[in-house]
Amino acid sequence: MTACSAAVSKDSPPVFNNILAYKDEVVPWMKDLVDECHEHGAKVMIQLTHLGRRTYWDKGDWLPAVSLSHEREPSHRAFPKKLENWDIERIVRNFADAAERMKAAGLDGLEIESYGYLMDPQSGRHSPTRWTARMAAHSTIACASCST
Repeated sequence: MTACSAAVSKDSPPVFNNILAYKDEVVPWMKDLVDECHEHGAKVMIQLTHLGRRTYWDKGDWLPAVSLSHEREPSHRAFPKKLENWDIERIVRNFADAAERMKAAGLDGLEIESYGYLMDPQSGRHSPTRWTARMAAHSTIACASCST
């Protein structure tokens, strides 16, 4: 695993200098890393995530944190914007696009990181079935993307 919590969306700004998997310019950098590791016989994977409410609004592009509810995040203290249907569709596309970037860089696999973040059904009291079902389907698509 080369990086944990690589950010898939602009509204998931990194808190710990995470890789910005939502940017096209990440591909050549990741390809260089992958090529070096492959020369030594190592496989390379990455975790993709959307931090949801586990981030700050005043980082990156100063976009609001998003979540399944307006419930305040205890550690980072964000008051998130409640996800709307268009947010869900956009974030699903962001995950797929980030997976395609990692595939283009030659990674051997990826993990969808959810524990404590946006996709974690326990991250808010309100876990709409529509979100959970779309993300479960997306996880299968994203993982298949790297393996083909």
